[in-house]
Amino acid sequence: MTNIKTINQNVAVIINLSITGLFSVVMTDIKNTNNFSNKEGIGLFLRYMVLIIP
Repeated sequence: MTNIKTINQNVAVIINLSITGLFSVVMTDIKNTNNFSNKEGIGLFLRYMVLIIP
C-alpha cells in the first residue's frame, strides 16, 4: 500500500514538472518570436502536450 502511494506521488511530481517546463518553453518561444499569433501559440501548446501526455 505504501509503495503504491509513493509511486503516485512521484508521478504527480513528474507531471507537475512537465507542465511547468511546458509553460516555460512556450513562454520563451513567445518572447523569442516577434509576430506571434494566438493560433501559433495554441499550436505550440498542443504540440508540447502531445509530447508530455503519452
